[in-house]
Amino acid sequence: MRECIQGPAENLSHNGVTDAKSYLDSHATVMEQSGKKIVDVKGEILAYINQGRWVVNCDCNGGCLTSPKFGLACCFDCGRVFRNVGFPTNSGEIENELLKRKSLGNRNWNGETVKTLETETRENQHGMD
Repeated sequence: MRECIQGPAENLSHNGVTDAKSYLDSHATVMEQSGKKIVDVKGEILAYINQGRWVVNCDCNGGCLTSPKFGLACCFDCGRVFRNVGFPTNSGEIENELLKRKSLGNRNWNGETVKTLETETRENQHGMD
């Protein structure tokens, strides 16, 4: 598998997650098994990249995996489903720049420009290993 900024398909493949539908199905199964209710959230929420993963923050303090391909995020802690996840129009450029950093712990983005990311990577080349 080619290296990428990860989302539900990469992190939940053991649950059969390959696309948005299987992500929702997996979430529904876990919520049913735990006796929790699914709550649809329609307002927009912005995604960011934390340690090489696309995520959004849930109101319950849970972290929810997402990806530009899916456009949604599920909270396996409280049951929320975010149906309107916003991504930057240049998400591919952002991902490409972060993938130059060897350490997952240094693959973070929260609104910086690609130019800023390039500068950070270049200036901290040894610290980004």
